[in-house]
Amino acid sequence: MNHNGNDVSKDNDTGVEPLMLAAGKGDVNAQIQLGTMCREGKGVNKDPKAALHWYTLAAVQGDVDALHSLQGMYEKGESVEEDCEDQEWVHVQRRLREIYEKREGSEQSERGSVSTCTRAAEQGDVLAQRCLGDMYKDGKGVEQNNSATMYWYTRAAEQGDSPAQWMLGNLYERGECVECNYETAVHWYMLAAEQGFGLGQYSLGYMYKYGKGVAQDDEAAVRWYTIAADQGEALAQWSLGVLYYNSDQCAERNYEKAVHSYTLAAEQGDALAPRCLGYMYKYGKYFEQGNKDIVRWYPSIIKKIEESDIARLMDEFGPAEQMDELQIVEHLDRIKQMCLDNLENYYSERSLERSYETALHWFILASEQGDEWSQRYLGSMYDFGEGVDCNAETAVHWYTLAAEQGDAEAQYILARKYYDGNGATRDNEMALQWVNSAAEQGHNGALYMLSEFYSDGLVVPEDANGARKWCLLAAEHGHGRARIEVQLMYRFKKNI
Repeated sequence: MNHNGNDVSKDNDTGVEPLMLAAGKGDVNAQIQLGTMCREGKGVNKDPKAALHWYTLAAVQGDVDALHSLQGMYEKGESVEEDCEDQEWVHVQRRLREIYEKREGSEQSERGSVSTCTRAAEQGDVLAQRCLGDMYKDGKGVEQNNSATMYWYTRAAEQGDSPAQWMLGNLYERGECVECNYETAVHWYMLAAEQGFGLGQYSLGYMYKYGKGVAQDDEAAVRWYTIAADQGEALAQWSLGVLYYNSDQCAERNYEKAVHSYTLAAEQGDALAPRCLGYMYKYGKYFEQGNKDIVRWYPSIIKKIEESDIARLMDEFGPAEQMDELQIVEHLDRIKQMCLDNLENYYSERSLERSYETALHWFILASEQGDEWSQRYLGSMYDFGEGVDCNAETAVHWYTLAAEQGDAEAQYILARKYYDGNGATRDNEMALQWVNSAAEQGHNGALYMLSEFYSDGLVVPEDANGARKWCLLAAEHGHGRARIEVQLMYRFKKNI
């Protein structure tokens, strides 16, 4: 009897019954044998539906031979309509993707599938060719081999397999397994993109954005990012958010569109999108009511810059800051441009209303995914009661998670927390440990804090030379108070 209760035996061959029993208990070999018998009518009545059933049971256990047999049946239309949405087949197709693209399973099963994939690949099976490319690239189940990697990916790509085309583009872009060649990368990305492959469209947009292997073209970058994003490609959605957030890049600044793109990416699990959303809502990009007092000073700042006496500034700040006249002018021009940009955005009606509660939601999501930047900002929100009750201990918890991942700002904050006993028991040794970690990364606040430690002699032995050394380093890294102290040193020849 077959799985529908029909007679499968031509001659009531009792040899079929043991196969049925074994197959029913999950024996893959028995399932494949029964599938072949029912498909070809060998030893049993020909029954394509029964063959489909047994092949499917073997395929969902990851057997490559069964997967190929199923693929052949569906390609030839055996027992199934052309547009069939059979649930078993949907499941098998999902399993196909897992096996050929993710290569799930033990190393032993991967070794076992090499010969099977090779036979199928040599006969022109596209999925098997791509699978072999994956295996040789990663050295899974077979010794890593760059030539074999490129050979099998190229065989699949030349047959129009868009994932293989994208992978070839990626290998050429990164110079992995083959010499880096941006032009060739663009060629393969274009082929994949034109077939509607989302990663190909995203990668092509990236190449246009940065002019890699193709003339730099902002409009083309936005166009391909948008096409990929509309297909649900999270990387493209995040990239569009970045473009809309930064007006100096390809797209016109538009915070509403940036939030929309970031949200789509975040909902698909993109790691950076929640961080970006949290930041935007925390600061209300671009202007909130509380910032209006700042904005109204911009015109007077611009006027003062335009009327600046460069010669006087050179006398006062040039030697200490080690800046020549051109550098001072460029520095003032940057401040002026910042003021102009901020004024433009303030009046542009493209601002985003601040929402600490929404920022908290996105920072929590990103922090739980291990994003150290978001962990630090979440600590800050608990520290200052933004959208949540103040809780110094919880703030220290999040700061610590970020600091342990190497975030210099979080390390500096923790040093302050332990030194002041705020949210943590006062501990000078812990303060010194974290301030050293931040200083090693060039954090200017940590460098200046070390100068204070050596000057006061409270955490480390008092040492005027050490204090001066760290103060100079802090000034070189842009610390405002340290710069003032250095200016005083030069002006009054103190501790020089």
